[in-house]
Amino acid sequence: MKKNFSINILSGIIISYLLLALIWWTILLLQKNEDAYISKADNIKLYQEKTLGIREYDISKDHEYLALTEGYDKQRLMILGEGIFFGLSMIVGISMILRSSKRMISTNKQQNNFLLAITHELKTPVAAVKLILQTLVKRTLNKDQIDTLTSNALQENQRLESLIDNVLLSTKLMDGYDFHRESIDYKELINKCILRQQQRVKGRQIQFVSLSQMDSVFIHADSTAIMIALNNVIDNALKYSEDDIMLSLSDGNKGKIILTIADTGIGIAAKEKTQIFEKFYRSGSEETRASKGTGLGLYLVSEIVNAHQGTITYRANEPKGSQFLIELDLIK
Repeated sequence: MKKNFSINILSGIIISYLLLALIWWTILLLQKNEDAYISKADNIKLYQEKTLGIREYDISKDHEYLALTEGYDKQRLMILGEGIFFGLSMIVGISMILRSSKRMISTNKQQNNFLLAITHELKTPVAAVKLILQTLVKRTLNKDQIDTLTSNALQENQRLESLIDNVLLSTKLMDGYDFHRESIDYKELINKCILRQQQRVKGRQIQFVSLSQMDSVFIHADSTAIMIALNNVIDNALKYSEDDIMLSLSDGNKGKIILTIADTGIGIAAKEKTQIFEKFYRSGSEETRASKGTGLGLYLVSEIVNAHQGTITYRANEPKGSQFLIELDLIK
């Protein structure tokens, strides 16, 4: 932070110096041009007075003086035009450099946050499973205790598996991943995702209601990718809300089906709404953030949905929280 602040101060000083130097040189050239004009005009006047023997010669109608004035005006306009053009070019170039630098700093920060997050996310389930295994080895437990520890170990393993799936899919998308599409039962897939997520949350419910007029809902999609997308968007809702979340399936226009995931959590700030689907984007810093994550979740949701010619949109939930709407094509 201090380094970036120092760089910004130094950049501001250099830019200010260049602009002030440009203004100074422009004014100096204009002054020199004016001095040369006045000197030449005086010479013309003195020459005519000496030649014609007139004490006060009116040079305002002298052809040589008029040509000199015309040249002076053109040169002054040229100096001003070149100064303004050079100044504007400098401002545009510097602004582009600064914008590029800010993007680079932002990208570096996001990548640094991702490395911190992925390290933490990988260590946590591994450490939890290790502790469970050590407990099973060192202590004599009854069946209920063994079942509880085994269930916890499976949940941590699922968490690790989801993380690895996200990282692998993100890498594949960069290389142009070819989705394997097939006819899938959308309701059944949603219920599978809900069951998986419900197993790891205690005291909270993931409610699902179908408002569609159709008994069965089939889409042409990659089932693994869609499951990853649904798991991520549900996980995001659970992460930022302490209450139950609601999923609803409704009919859209022109053969579309809309899945709405709603929570009553903290919501999303207005300035971040356009950034939430960017890769690695997470508000704040990994050193101080309480919520878990890597910044890949909503990015993957957006990429997967767009690859299936669908759309995902965000809107605020009333009175608080967030809603994510996933719209996909039905099989006709």
